[in-house]
Amino acid sequence: MQTIKVEKLFHREAHRLALRIDFDQELNQLVRKLDNVRYSVTERCWHIPDDDNSMLELKQLFQGKATVDFTAVQGQE
Repeated sequence: MQTIKVEKLFHREAHRLALRIDFDQELNQLVRKLDNVRYSVTERCWHIPDDDNSMLELKQLFQGKATVDFTAVQGQE
């Protein structure tokens, strides 16, 4: 099972959560289902708004399909 690393990102004047994923067609298709998801060519990653709702949606979407690693964002408010 693949791991998705979630990191804080400040991109285009907005606080976002970067999703660091090794290329996987199935996971990329799932990521596209997230609300307000964008791909950054500059950062070479998918990113979503930095809020509790996005984190919950991320956990639910990938449950049983990938491990979501929030270690880099825990305790960083």
